[in-house]
Amino acid sequence: MRILGKTSIPIAVKASVVGGETITKSAFSMYLVLDHSGSMKDPTNTSYTTNCSGKPCTKKYTKMESLKLAVESLVNQFNIADPKKKYVRTAAVAYDDEMDTPANMDWGADHALTYVHALSPDGLTDSSAAMAAAYNALKDSTGSKSENSIHNKKNGLTPEKFIVFMTDGENTKQQGRSTVANPEADKSTKTT
Repeated sequence: MRILGKTSIPIAVKASVVGGETITKSAFSMYLVLDHSGSMKDPTNTSYTTNCSGKPCTKKYTKMESLKLAVESLVNQFNIADPKKKYVRTAAVAYDDEMDTPANMDWGADHALTYVHALSPDGLTDSSAAMAAAYNALKDSTGSKSENSIHNKKNGLTPEKFIVFMTDGENTKQQGRSTVANPEADKSTKTT
């Protein structure tokens, strides 16, 4: 979002007061699907000033740095809105040409941020498996694994569910010695 000139992201928790005493909050589960392919090393157009050998210098954020800043900002908003980690559940999965092991759903978002901070750019791009994993985790309605059941047990609410998909472009694959577009992975991701 900072690439687009945004310094904050509005995150809302619905609340209403009845008789001055009762507050109703909404709950949600969010799965982050994150590109960490090799192209995420590329610079953005957003610059910052830093210290280079004792002198100020200007550098450009990489796409990966921008992704990490965006997730950090999002997590900070969640921590403000839900300090007791009672209403927000998050998970994260990263991918390059293969899906990484995800950070599974848990209360709050600090575990997702830790996962994101460990990412480094590498490989080609295939988002299809990661998107399917996120979707399947959120739609799962199997007893104790259901996000609805987990939320209901802790806060008595049925959560809204979101997937946040962060990528810098189309899926790619190796063809001979060349990197080419991977329309099959694009189609599968969009279908999910």
